[in-house]
Amino acid sequence: ASYTGDVKAVKVTINGVDYTGGTVSGGQVNFYIGDKIKATSDLVKISAYDAYGQLLNQQTVRVASASSTTEGTVTPDRFTAGKDMYLTGAYTGDVKAVKVSINGTLYAGGTVADGQIHFYIGNKITSSGDDVKLYGYDAYGKQLDVKDVDVKNINGDIQPDAYTVPGDSFLTANVTSAVQSVKVTINGTVYTGGTIADGRLSFWIGDKIKSTSDNVSIVALDRNGRELDSKTVQLVAAKPAVGTVTPATFSLKTSSVTGTYTGEAKSVRLTVNGTVLPAGGSVTGGQFSYYVGMKNKITSTSDQVKIELLDKNGLVMDTKTVSVSE
Repeated sequence: ASYTGDVKAVKVTINGVDYTGGTVSGGQVNFYIGDKIKATSDLVKISAYDAYGQLLNQQTVRVASASSTTEGTVTPDRFTAGKDMYLTGAYTGDVKAVKVSINGTLYAGGTVADGQIHFYIGNKITSSGDDVKLYGYDAYGKQLDVKDVDVKNINGDIQPDAYTVPGDSFLTANVTSAVQSVKVTINGTVYTGGTIADGRLSFWIGDKIKSTSDNVSIVALDRNGRELDSKTVQLVAAKPAVGTVTPATFSLKTSSVTGTYTGEAKSVRLTVNGTVLPAGGSVTGGQFSYYVGMKNKITSTSDQVKIELLDKNGLVMDTKTVSVSE
């Protein structure tokens, strides 16, 4: 209630019972009632007194009920942890006040006007893993609506590492503590799985990613299966390992092409007169040998023979011409 003049104290009478107390200051009266007023039929009066206890005024208090017909909604905007200081949103209908719950702690305040909600959060929301809800109330404190607040981290919740094709078989990423599971989509096919530990994701891909032109994305999910973040995975082409091959002169009286190599080689591959032979051979300890049979694959000193040194991904490290002699 409000007052004017020399009012210094008030008394509230409820159904004939007088109660004293309250605060009278700055033109406003605040008097704690609790549950003393129980029905709209209760007779309630407030009396104003001066400093000498003289009655200055008395008014009957209109008792209204929180209408069962009040209704309204709240719609919170996305909140970016690490950036936003205010939780904002919109409301409809009879919403007159809001509260925000953060990980179970309820905060009252904010402004509700002209269809917009502004609530100062400060640093109370720190992660997309926080459980945040926005409540809307009518003028009588009746809850009209509650909505979950979509919280995002300023840098996102998942940062996938570049994936090398060919070469890698695990997709890895940095994840925040809010991430409990992921989904990987490769050319439209969705895969679930992976392990998350100590802020790192490891997801077995095997040979599902075959080219840098493949479309690969990863979605991070929270404990309730809610999407926190989505990122495209960068695919990079593998570079061949560094190494050289030095073939010995091949004699038609022998059955294997031999020579030496350097680097982390896995196999060799021959091309004879434009025909490519399967990769293979014995490649170990800096020496290689590739069986071609006696005058089988290579039959003449005029044959055009090339040898390629291959790494573990089948990429060509080096190519040389093989000399053929009798």
